[in-house]
Amino acid sequence: MQSLRSLYTPIGRVVNSYNAFLHKNYPKLYDLQTAIVHGTKKTFSDSRDYAIASSRYVQGKPLEYRLAVVRWQYPRDLLKLSPVLALLLIPFSSIALLPLVYFFPGMFTRHFWTEDERKRFVARKVRRRLSVVEPELLPFISRSIEKLEKRQEQELMWYAVGRVKEGAVLTAEEVRDMEPIFTRYPFAREHLPNDVVWNLAWLNNTLPWSLRRFCVHLSEMDKLLERNGLAQLTVPEVRHAVLIRCGNGNAEVEDMRNFLQLWIKASNSLADPVVSLRLFLPVFLCYKHPLNREVLVPSNSSTKVRLRS
Repeated sequence: MQSLRSLYTPIGRVVNSYNAFLHKNYPKLYDLQTAIVHGTKKTFSDSRDYAIASSRYVQGKPLEYRLAVVRWQYPRDLLKLSPVLALLLIPFSSIALLPLVYFFPGMFTRHFWTEDERKRFVARKVRRRLSVVEPELLPFISRSIEKLEKRQEQELMWYAVGRVKEGAVLTAEEVRDMEPIFTRYPFAREHLPNDVVWNLAWLNNTLPWSLRRFCVHLSEMDKLLERNGLAQLTVPEVRHAVLIRCGNGNAEVEDMRNFLQLWIKASNSLADPVVSLRLFLPVFLCYKHPLNREVLVPSNSSTKVRLRS
């Protein structure tokens, strides 16, 4: 053991000296190297957590929020990384990893991004998801209101649409009052036109055939957050939780926690986990939320994700 320690100590000193040299003289290259190391470690860590989460879920054991997120997110991350993983199967192809991360960071998951890239990718992602609200989803809701049989329900929906167009956000109580409307024609999931289904999938960052599973999983995660509290989340976990729910993960931490509190209260007020209203929550809670004002009115420097310079 002592001989191994005497061997590793000088190696550790060389590595630390090399990292210090990079950090001082080539900070961007150092950030890139750090991102690759962190991304690799986090991906392997997520694979282990995914196995644990899947095993517990099959056995019917309760999951903590972190494992619930990994169970949903890791297969999506693995699919995104599949071209890179296929490339790495070729002998000596690992030398291409550095330029790939440098020139094509979008091919990699959030674990491989630098802080500056994370902010740009998050802003672009939220802006693109919300881009279907004004031209597609709000007009559909407005056209469908007249098809409701009860006058009271029509007035409630007109009020909700009006509030969104005025730049306001609905309360949890107002969201709860709308739930029965979304269990029947024309707003129930089985009555939605195909283009609306695709737009809702885009808004919620999932696939049209996965909407039901997404609703169930989101409902489970929201209940876990309410049960365990937001204090358990680290700052990166808060940012990711906000992004999953179509919020700006670049905002101040306190503002993001307030946003999550509103979302959790509204989401958990819904009795049915798969009610279609859950898919419309970003329209009523996120589109005009102060958290998203910055990403909805992008500056010239944030309209395009740039390469490292």
